Amino acid sequence: MTTATIAREAARRTASLDRQQALALRREALLTLDRAVRTLIERRLPVARYGTPVALDHTVYDQLYPALGGHWTIAYRRPLGLMHTISSLTIALEFDREQRPVAFRVAGAIAVKSRDASLESLDAALGTVLSAGLLTTSAPSFMPGFAL
Repeated sequence: MTTATIAREAARRTASLDRQQALALRREALLTLDRAVRTLIERRLPVARYGTPVALDHTVYDQLYPALGGHWTIAYRRPLGLMHTISSLTIALEFDREQRPVAFRVAGAIAVKSRDASLESLDAALGTVLSAGLLTTSAPSFMPGFAL
């Protein structure tokens, strides 16, 4: 094994460890914020307006979108006869190079970036996005090509 190969392998191991540490820090931040974000979402998205969400979960990113640390996704499915409608909202948490939360990106019918990573800033961003509504799509509830 050459010196260059050994150096590359050591750098790869260090980078892998750094990614693992970054992932652990991001996961800790997301879990710390999780209950407060869920409470805010539940307050802002009343059940009567959209129905019961079929999904409300958070995901931690380790490599996908380097600045983003993770997101919460809220999705609603409403059957409409032979059609169904899906409405969704995503709240992504962005991190800086030191793995500190810096801002939220809220996406529904429009997308807004909060001024910082505080719950007050998230609440304001949610208000702006919800004034335009959730991202909504509709599709048939049967296989394409099916004839009546």
